[in-house]
Amino acid sequence: MLPSLSALPLNDHLYHEVMVWLVLPTSTIAVLMGCQRHRDAKVLMFAIVGLLTLVASSVYGHDIVGEVGEKLLTLAGAFIVAYAHWRNVKLCRKQVCCKK
Repeated sequence: MLPSLSALPLNDHLYHEVMVWLVLPTSTIAVLMGCQRHRDAKVLMFAIVGLLTLVASSVYGHDIVGEVGEKLLTLAGAFIVAYAHWRNVKLCRKQVCCKK
């Protein structure tokens, strides 16, 4: 649903910031809920690194590394966050299977 916000009349930078500020709380809640179950520090580490990369690319990216660099940093942060979520789900499912 969040990518559909691109239809709104926001400039690229504002859209990028809005997306990051919507992703931060939802990703944080999802990762923390999983980490409470499986206690895997790597999930938390990847999530923090990915989210910080997204925030840094949104706030400082264009000024420091240019438009292309900002997009590459955003992609890198998104992939890191996605990996954290994937690992989180995988560990939660494994733990549920082991308890049966």
